[in-house]
Amino acid sequence: MPCRWCSVRGVSSMAEKNRGRASSPAFSERYISTLVTGRASKHLRYATVALCGTLLLVVGMLVHLQQQYGSVTENFTDNENVHYLAVTFRASEEGAETGHLRFSDMEAIEEIARNAAAGSIETIGRYHLPFGLVASDGSTYFVDGLGAGGEGLLGHTDLPDGVALGAVNPAARVVLTVPVVHTEVGGMVSDDSAEVPLAVVRLDANPPISVFAGIDPSQLYVSEATFAELISIVGGGADWDTFREQHDGTGNPYGFEAVPAVYVHVDQLADADAVGRALEDAGYSTTYTLRAFDDLAGTLAGGVSAALVLIVVAFALCLLLTFANLQGYLTLAHRDMGILKHTGYSERRIATFYRIRLATMVLQAVVPAVVLVVLAWVTRFPSRPWVGVLDLAVVLTLAALLFGVMAYAQVPRHVRRPVLELLKMDRQFD
Repeated sequence: MPCRWCSVRGVSSMAEKNRGRASSPAFSERYISTLVTGRASKHLRYATVALCGTLLLVVGMLVHLQQQYGSVTENFTDNENVHYLAVTFRASEEGAETGHLRFSDMEAIEEIARNAAAGSIETIGRYHLPFGLVASDGSTYFVDGLGAGGEGLLGHTDLPDGVALGAVNPAARVVLTVPVVHTEVGGMVSDDSAEVPLAVVRLDANPPISVFAGIDPSQLYVSEATFAELISIVGGGADWDTFREQHDGTGNPYGFEAVPAVYVHVDQLADADAVGRALEDAGYSTTYTLRAFDDLAGTLAGGVSAALVLIVVAFALCLLLTFANLQGYLTLAHRDMGILKHTGYSERRIATFYRIRLATMVLQAVVPAVVLVVLAWVTRFPSRPWVGVLDLAVVLTLAALLFGVMAYAQVPRHVRRPVLELLKMDRQFD
């Protein structure tokens, strides 16, 4: 008959022997962590797949959202066309023969736009000679003048006096013959002229404002001061202020309308529609890209908000699945935890074993997501490196948060259970 005392003593000696092994350097945390997988390892694999899928889903949705944002930025925010409004006509008033703009309308338009806009605005006048000017080479050119800031409409930083911008060949210099015009019965006549030399700079192929793209080679644009010089010759010596005053009077002696358009630039995109409506209410005819949008800011913000909500919901569901699998892994690992505690390992070392396992799992799940971030960065956003940095930060932050919750909140909660309680929760112990 076996001796009960001998059995107890044998178990005690075995436990002492195992405790000696537990303190041996050969039984390192990393080595032991590879031995505590057991039948709970399938839950760890499920959690790895779930977390990897979660991170890939988050990265994919972030890339899609960033592409949409980039498209909005390119087509709206950074597109100068949508920041400009063109005012071309005004409502006819008593005493005015036509609805063409006058020089006095420029001040009225600026005041209306400034009152309607929340941000800053700028008005640019466009002036026009209704007849062509013959150059020394026999070509005929039509000349328009642009007020202060008009060079930006053509994609240039400045427009010096005596210089014209046009679609002609580069390094051109023209000498225009400008007629002295006076009105007689039947129309405008001229019996004198003067020559005006102009250095012509080639217009950019793609100016920021599309209305100036594809300009006829016979069209030239000059500064307001250069246009005033031409008007002085056309008007028989009339200075710019005199011409403006006589042009706006009831009996325009020059016989032509010199203000075909006034351009209004708004800094804030949301001001475009407000300024356009205010000008139309004041009787002006306007053209602007964002006329179809009642609330552009609300439309863009609504799209971004909807995308963010989808990302949060998808992430929450996938994270819940990952958390549930990790909890299942730790629950099935109770037997191993109990054996390790009985063998002599401290709770701190046991927790370290499982933290190493969780860190390995998180690293395996993070690698594919990081690869996807790099691929999206290189192929979709090469000119915006901050996008890749942002996506990478999101992936690493989410993975670190999950690891922190499981490794430093859940693992200690399981490990701190008594040995018998850990073993009793296992069916094989029963």
